[in-house]
Amino acid sequence: MIDPNFVKIPESWNILRQTMQPKENYKEDSFGKTFDETYDFDTLFSGVIRVGKTVVITAPPFMNLKKFINKDVKITDGENEIKIEMNDLDRCGVAYGEVSDSATHLYLHYKEEEPLEVKIEESLIQKFADKKILFTMFKNDSKEMISHWIQYHNKVYGIEAFILFDNNSDRYTTDQIQNYLESDNYMVEIVNWPMRWGVVGPPWDSDFCKIVGLQYLKYKFAYESHSVLNLDTDEYFCSSYSIDEIVSAMDEQGKDSINMESKNISRYSEVEDPKISDYYWWHDDQVDLNKMTKWITAPKKSRNYPWTTHYIFSPNREDSDDFYYAHLSSLVGEHHVKNATEVARKRFIVKDDNKVNILLKNNFNKMEKKNDT
Repeated sequence: MIDPNFVKIPESWNILRQTMQPKENYKEDSFGKTFDETYDFDTLFSGVIRVGKTVVITAPPFMNLKKFINKDVKITDGENEIKIEMNDLDRCGVAYGEVSDSATHLYLHYKEEEPLEVKIEESLIQKFADKKILFTMFKNDSKEMISHWIQYHNKVYGIEAFILFDNNSDRYTTDQIQNYLESDNYMVEIVNWPMRWGVVGPPWDSDFCKIVGLQYLKYKFAYESHSVLNLDTDEYFCSSYSIDEIVSAMDEQGKDSINMESKNISRYSEVEDPKISDYYWWHDDQVDLNKMTKWITAPKKSRNYPWTTHYIFSPNREDSDDFYYAHLSSLVGEHHVKNATEVARKRFIVKDDNKVNILLKNNFNKMEKKNDT
């Protein structure tokens, strides 16, 4: 389990993050909560990671905090003053600074107060170098559902590493979900990610949570990885091409990222005691109602561009209909649906007049049948 270094703005600093637009422009109600309950006013940093001699800080957008820190806060590493370059990107902030080899903490000095001590995390870049990674962020999703989702992508597409950000689940602890999902067959890292989700738009400039998490993913884990596939736990990658073939084709064509669209399921029926091999669903153009995109990327080529939920903002990205993700849109937790039902937290089989997606059926038949424990 990974605990990023979340640093809150000290009350004594007497400042909070401003909104990008006047507050009255934003939707007041978000998942049943008010703007003030969901907007991130007070996270200063959400990760402080050493990458070589550079410390990389991930954060929500700095906005007014950038001027405040530059003017009123001195940052040292215990030996030298550190000059931090702060950059606001699309709904996230990333800062860089050079630190001494022996530095273990940053110290933020404000007026005559005791310095705010911030531990520097070591990156896990080498551990995940050249690995195929699948990323997601979840809240209270069924443990069994997540386990099946992992096993599917491991057995069918050879994904070796699963990095999952647990965003304030309260049905289980981060340790419990980590222990449940661990396997000798692949790597699972659960990241405890206690950031508020953000305000569901419009306007779409305040939903920081997942996008900041993607920057942390990049610098903590994925900087040297073979590939990163970005999906939710109700989204299943569907391709007649392997991940290796896709990344090789991207390399040959000078692309660093590929966007794909989803194909929604049509209907469902419950299964009392499902196994992985029971997951079949079908689609046709008539039920393809969701045009939201997700992506696969080669981080060694895309890491200098912002990663967001639906796009990597690289000039070398491409759209493709050569593969897609199957969206089990009913299979979601309350993080995605305001009033989730028990049915939405169960696993189910998807059929219509005995039609099934043949590609998926064949892929699922390659999988070992395994009872839940």
